[in-house]
Amino acid sequence: MKRLIYVSTASENLELSDLKAILDSAVERNVSKNITGILIFNGLNFMQVLEGAAQDVDEIYALIVSDTRHSGVITILSEDIIQRCFPNWAMRLSHVPTDAESTSLDLSEICGPMELPQQVPPHVSQLLKSFNTLKS
Repeated sequence: MKRLIYVSTASENLELSDLKAILDSAVERNVSKNITGILIFNGLNFMQVLEGAAQDVDEIYALIVSDTRHSGVITILSEDIIQRCFPNWAMRLSHVPTDAESTSLDLSEICGPMELPQQVPPHVSQLLKSFNTLKS
């Protein structure tokens, strides 16, 4: 199995309906491929963790890279894994507000708080927890 984490910058015209569409399509696609993970949005940037069979993760990542709702996609971690961090989440969207947040989106209806499962390794946890320091 493989874990891949990337960051990207949301397009300037991103709307709440876009985030809902991203989440809905991710859940549908991920369930069919047995991919799990989390998508975090801080108002400016995305960070996503994808976990699953290497070929499936790579296939979904290729689709993500070509999505025009974000740009500047950078892989920050790609590793072989034995155990998933997010085994029960086909995809979860969490919102981490920043001081420099440049959006007025009300994400409360589609986002949960960022509560990490206990099995998240320290290096992954550190990446996720420091995500809110990213600025556009």
